[in-house]
Amino acid sequence: MKLAVIGMFAAASATAMRIPECSDPVYVASAADAIVHGTVVKVQPREDKGGMIHTYVMVKVDQALKGKKVKILTIKRPGGTIKKGGKPVTVEDGDGSWTVKTGDAGWLHLTHDGKFYGLVCGQGLTQELPKP
Repeated sequence: MKLAVIGMFAAASATAMRIPECSDPVYVASAADAIVHGTVVKVQPREDKGGMIHTYVMVKVDQALKGKKVKILTIKRPGGTIKKGGKPVTVEDGDGSWTVKTGDAGWLHLTHDGKFYGLVCGQGLTQELPKP
């Protein structure tokens, strides 16, 4: 069973199409609460008390260029796959644009709501910082 969920953080390509500024590296950097280089150490989809499925991505931070310096941060994304009644239930993050696994590494431009981080313009890991 596949369900589409619109969450707090929109998927990259859908957001970039609606917000032309998302292709501008200066805009992305200025919109970010944090810019970090890190490695994914855990990916955990969970169902919350309200029945919504989110995936929590824990990232070990190697370098922070902007924002509070932390060792580990958690990105909360809408969607994921959990087992319910012994069967997998998948909820997509809008267009399924960001898939990540343990060991993936790169730069992230992040928003922060005080508890969890989100992806600026839905952009995931990149190997190089964009040049303004």
